Amino acid sequence: ANDTSCAAVCEDTSAADDDGATPAPVLAPSPMPTGLGEVGDLVFVSITSDSPDGFTLMALRDLDEGAKYHVSDNGWQSDQTFRDSEGILTYTVPTGGLAQGSSLNYTDGDESESGSPWQQSGSFSLSASGEQVFIYSAASTFVHGLNYKSTSWDTTSTSTTTSALPADLSGHNIALDHKDNYIYIGSTSGTSEELLAYVNDAVNWRGDNSRSFGHYHR
Repeated sequence: ANDTSCAAVCEDTSAADDDGATPAPVLAPSPMPTGLGEVGDLVFVSITSDSPDGFTLMALRDLDEGAKYHVSDNGWQSDQTFRDSEGILTYTVPTGGLAQGSSLNYTDGDESESGSPWQQSGSFSLSASGEQVFIYSAASTFVHGLNYKSTSWDTTSTSTTTSALPADLSGHNIALDHKDNYIYIGSTSGTSEELLAYVNDAVNWRGDNSRSFGHYHR
């Protein structure tokens, strides 16, 4: 039988880093990288809406060089389309791919830096009143969703701070009571499936209305 214990897939790196953030999981290479995208390829592990806006994503699978993933604060509507009134950030996986267990940070303005893997279209801006953000692949496959306005999702999007939950993300999202900033503080040991479940559990997040922490760090 295949060994699916933590010892077979990951190394526990639970010691906190120098700014107090819990380190990211360090995982063994996954059997197959993914280019088309699927739920859990990337997950949110931090978000900050107090200036400067920013977030950290964690790869739970190996990602192919050149693959593109989008992060959007556009709301999802009941007709299964985006409201398309806000912005989209596009991340291109760099040369050599992105290894499972890697984290990638975005801070407002990164897309303007020379050689940045980020590009922006529209106006991406995280509301300090809370809102919803999504990761989806170039193949339009939803990967992860985060709601830091409420523990429940809306039936449709009627403003820049409301959104329905795409059906593909049912059971694959995190919805939190409103705080301006959140960071994942849960377990860093487990299989990809276990870590996805930990990230999607509100008990494993810490929120703050002041910017008392930055990006999630390994």
